[in-house]
Amino acid sequence: MYAVRLALILQMVRYACNECNKKAIGIEAVQGALQLVGYFKKTAIKVHSIVSNASPLDKLPTDKQTLYIALPDTFTTSEGVQVAESIGMAERTFKRFISNRELFNNHTRGEYEKRY
Repeated sequence: MYAVRLALILQMVRYACNECNKKAIGIEAVQGALQLVGYFKKTAIKVHSIVSNASPLDKLPTDKQTLYIALPDTFTTSEGVQVAESIGMAERTFKRFISNRELFNNHTRGEYEKRY
């Protein structure tokens, strides 16, 4: 519903700039409207997750939640691998896990910090 309205607005902006006529909505206006709708949808999802206090940890399986809790607030890759192996997780699985930027900050090579 909003895409149609946004397309009309974009068409009128283009008309005001003498780029087209106002008899029909052009393909550029429709494409722009769809891009705007996509942007607003993504933004709304982000805002909703912030407002509802949804943590990325809640989406994880229990073994990864357990690992996250067991990790210190700051750790090196080798320290993390030891913790992961102590709970039965493979090294490669752990390395994929710490590449998640929602959960970890990577300040320097091999050093990580938990976000939550």
